[in-house]
Amino acid sequence: MYISTRTIDLNGDQAPVIHLANLLFEYFFEFEIFDISNHKISNVPTRQLQWEVLPRGKYPWNKASGVLAPYLTKLSHSEKGVIEHRMREISKYEPDFLATGRGGYSGYFVYGFTDKKLHFLESIYLNNATYVFGENWEELSGLSKEEIINGEHEHSRVIHDKKWIEKVRQLLRT
Repeated sequence: MYISTRTIDLNGDQAPVIHLANLLFEYFFEFEIFDISNHKISNVPTRQLQWEVLPRGKYPWNKASGVLAPYLTKLSHSEKGVIEHRMREISKYEPDFLATGRGGYSGYFVYGFTDKKLHFLESIYLNNATYVFGENWEELSGLSKEEIINGEHEHSRVIHDKKWIEKVRQLLRT
């Protein structure tokens, strides 16, 4: 249990409260707020996302590579080269946001192309496919791979084979 050393006024300046809430979510994935005056746990609505959202903006490879680097450190040199190549290829089209997976798609990065209504989920591990979703990507990214593949959900699954680059480029050009 972790307890703050001072009372925090939730009705006051929101910036420090939001900062503290983000820190608690990042480290513990959940938290509760105790209302000291009423001696009860406060009923504060929270929503835990199944992914880590990164700020919106253009993510060409020179910016995306810095975000990806910590996730690639445990890979062998050859694995890292293959994964970086795939990520670099998608980044060429400058997605407007990146998000990292924490739920069923752990180890996946979401490359969001909002204007094109395309969202590429690319794995940092070998022997996985690239999943491409439309506007319902948030809902679908919470499902398991089996549910996606065997369900009747609109998606594309691009196998990592010799035609992968061609297929990804074709999807991003449209």
